[in-house]
Amino acid sequence: MRDTIERINVAVHDGIRLARDRGRDTWRDLSVGMKMANREGIEIPRARDGRLEGDCDDMTFTALSLAITAEASGYGANVPRDRLYCFIGMHEGEGHMVAAYEEAGVYWIFADTLWPVVEPWNEGDFPLRLWWHLKDPITVWRRPI
Repeated sequence: MRDTIERINVAVHDGIRLARDRGRDTWRDLSVGMKMANREGIEIPRARDGRLEGDCDDMTFTALSLAITAEASGYGANVPRDRLYCFIGMHEGEGHMVAAYEEAGVYWIFADTLWPVVEPWNEGDFPLRLWWHLKDPITVWRRPI
């Protein structure tokens, strides 16, 4: 599974240019745009270089969506929902969101706008405020214990 996560991480970093939302912050899954690049009738914000534009939450939801559908998207084996998480924490006084993958008790951060490589989560570097486990049938945000 780690190789699938690594491929998705590279694809998200290559395919999405970091850009703040204009006005209200919206959380978007841009995976459709990555899969259907340049199809007519689909309005997806793009940078001048043709990449999609989004911020940390857009990158997170895109990566999680690609992980769940990895096989169909050509990134490798599908990653089970019970191994995927969405973490919200603080970085330099601002809210920040990342995708996480659990393997043998280690949470691997990916699709992080602040760091392009997949690395183990460290509470000291990124204190959690809320988290969501994708195995939940509905979105339930939890606070760390």
